[in-house]
Amino acid sequence: MPYPPDHAVALARALHVFDIIAARPEISNEEVIAKLVEEGIDPVDAVLLVGFVPCAMSYPVVKWMGTTGLSSHYMVRKQSGRTVLLPLETEHYFTAALAWAEELLAMPLERRPVSLEAFNAVVHRSPVLNAAERFLESFGPDALQGALFTPLVVCGITAEQIKASRRGTRA
Repeated sequence: MPYPPDHAVALARALHVFDIIAARPEISNEEVIAKLVEEGIDPVDAVLLVGFVPCAMSYPVVKWMGTTGLSSHYMVRKQSGRTVLLPLETEHYFTAALAWAEELLAMPLERRPVSLEAFNAVVHRSPVLNAAERFLESFGPDALQGALFTPLVVCGITAEQIKASRRGTRA
C-alpha cells in the first residue's frame, strides 16, 4: 500500500503500530517492520512508521517535561552518503501520531482509551524521550529549559527511497 494521501489512513496505520507495540512491548523494531510489510505496508512506510510513531507520541510528554526546543525536521541519508533534513510537518504518520497523542494526553486519565502501560511501551522507544530523561537525571529538574534536540535520525532507508515511495515508484 502506498504512502497515505490523507490523515485518516495515516492515523489508522500509526495506531496499528501503537497496538502492535503495546501488545508486545519487547518486540523489536525489525519485527514490527517485518509485520507491517507482511500486512502490505510499503517497506519505506514501515520504517517511517516505526521511527515516527514513538517519537511523535513522545513530543507532548517532552514538552510537558519543560523543553521548547524540539526539532521540526528529521534526518536521513542520501544514496551518496550525505545526510539531508526533511520537515516532519509534511509527514502524515508523524503529524497524525502527534495530534492523537496531544488529544489523548488532554483527556482525563480515566477517559483515555489506552492504558498508561500501553502508552509508555510506545513512547519509551522514542530517542527524544530517552534523551530528555537522561538529561534530567544528569542535570536536574530545570535541565530541559532552553535545551535543543537534534533531529530524529531515520536509518535503513534513503531520501531517494522516501521520494520514490511518495510517487508510488521504487528507488
